[in-house]
Amino acid sequence: MHAGIDGCRYGWLAARVDQAEVIFELARSIRYISSVFENDMTLIDIPIGLSDHSERACDIEARRILKPKRHSSVFLTPVRAAAYAESYEEACRINFVATGKKISKQAWNILPKVREIDAFKSEFPGVALREAHPEICFWALNGKTACSHNKKTPAGISERLNILERTLPGISHKITAYADANLKKHVSLDDIIDAAVLALTAARPEILLALGNGEKDQAGIPMEIVYSE
Repeated sequence: MHAGIDGCRYGWLAARVDQAEVIFELARSIRYISSVFENDMTLIDIPIGLSDHSERACDIEARRILKPKRHSSVFLTPVRAAAYAESYEEACRINFVATGKKISKQAWNILPKVREIDAFKSEFPGVALREAHPEICFWALNGKTACSHNKKTPAGISERLNILERTLPGISHKITAYADANLKKHVSLDDIIDAAVLALTAARPEILLALGNGEKDQAGIPMEIVYSE
C-alpha cells in the first residue's frame, strides 16, 4: 500500500491507496497512523531534513517551478536552530543570521509539526517516509503545469479534483463523501485533496523524482521534495 499525509486542524490526515481503493484516516499524532509503519511508501507534506546554515535547494526550486501563482504555497524551511526556537522573534533572528531572511508567520505556525516529524524520523529512520508538496504533485500530474486557482476556492477545488479524477477515476466522489462525513473544524476539503494527491504520487514509486540536487542535512537525511511524472 501507499499513502499520503497532510497536516490538518485535528492533527494529521492520511490517505491510503490500495489498488483502486482509497481509505482516509485522521490521527492526532503521526505515531497513531499505524499504516505509516506498514506502507511501501508514504509521502508527507512537511519539511523533512533541516539545514544548519542555508535555505534548502528543494524549496527554492519548488517555488521557481510554481511561479507566478502558486509559489507562495511553498514556505522556505527555517534552519534547524530556528525551527527549535522558543519564540517567533528568536526564530527570525536565528534564521536571519544563517540565511539573511526572517521566517514567515505561516512557517512559524507549522513548526510544531516540523519538530514532530523531525523527532519521528530520528526515532524510526527505517520508515519509508519522504517529503512531498501537493502543489508540486499537481504540477507534475497536470503535465508540468501549475494549478491556476487557489486551492481553497471553488475553482481551485474543481481544478484539482479534475486532475485527480484523470489519474484515478472515482476518487473525487470518495474525497467529497469523506469531507461531508467529517467536521470542518477537524479537516477541510483541501486537506483531503492534498492527502489524496500525495497518496496517488506515492503509488507510483517506480517513477518518483526529486527536487533538491541530492542535498542532505547534517544527520544524512535527504532534503528533497518528491513527485512523479
